[in-house]
Amino acid sequence: MYENTVEFWKIGNSGEPIWDPTHLLEVDGRIGNFWGYKVVDVTEDGQWIYLDSLNNRVEYNDFARIDDNKHMLGNGIPKYFVGWNNTFRYKKCRPEYSHEGSIQFQILNRQRMYYENTSIEYYNRLSSGL
Repeated sequence: MYENTVEFWKIGNSGEPIWDPTHLLEVDGRIGNFWGYKVVDVTEDGQWIYLDSLNNRVEYNDFARIDDNKHMLGNGIPKYFVGWNNTFRYKKCRPEYSHEGSIQFQILNRQRMYYENTSIEYYNRLSSGL
């Protein structure tokens, strides 16, 4: 029988330019939790200000990118799934349609992480990253 020797697995990644694991799959933890560095502000020269593990504000150049400084940012599994299907007939026509959705979940917005990143200068950024 297989015995688990670790309490968590780091899976997924944030993609370029950050390349850090984004999901933490823990024994007895919730599936779908994502974690990362929490950015709370920006300095005058456009560098990120992070929260460390003790919730202290730390500027980009002084911040230690270690797992201990990561925070649970959200969960991507929806609490509710909704749907509605309908079919009706009119003479020889029978249109059908379906609506589906999910409610109460967070997203990890990889596009914003890429295009609003203030630490790398070699690609175009969104104006919101300024």
